[in-house]
Amino acid sequence: ERVVGWMDSIDQAAAELKTRSGLDQISLFGLHLGATLAAQVAASTHRAASAVLWAPLLQGKQLTRQIRAYGALNGREPLAGTDQEAGGFLYRGDTLDALSNIDLLTSDSPAPRVLLLQKDAGSHEQKLASAWRARGVEVTCEVCVGYGDMMQEPRSSRVPDQMIDRVVEWLAAAHPSVPA
Repeated sequence: ERVVGWMDSIDQAAAELKTRSGLDQISLFGLHLGATLAAQVAASTHRAASAVLWAPLLQGKQLTRQIRAYGALNGREPLAGTDQEAGGFLYRGDTLDALSNIDLLTSDSPAPRVLLLQKDAGSHEQKLASAWRARGVEVTCEVCVGYGDMMQEPRSSRVPDQMIDRVVEWLAAAHPSVPA
């Protein structure tokens, strides 16, 4: 039940933020798998007024394929439903199965306004943007530099200042009534 636990944690954090801040509306931000899970939670709870999703996985099976392929490189048979080690992390079979069931292309949109940040021009967020726009969501989809630099080994990783500035700019425009 790890995926359910992750999503419950996001939901509880969002509820706690609203309680402690006194705000009626919040925005959710997520990166890669975190973006995918945040989108799922926001779609099911309707807690978010907006969402910023950087390089979300459109479908959870993308990640499970990557994990199983990584395991195969290490000489492990990538069988569905079985535990898999990848990059020093153990993914239980039930976790991989639950991730495989996530599909942002067919799920509800996470919020009325969404900023989709692509890690590069070749990624597939435009497909997701089109699907959500067809459902009446205001979607901004942009390529944002800095993903590759940020995802390096920790000693080489660089904070993507340009991306952070863009997110702050977009949030300020999307929510002009919120005081600084």
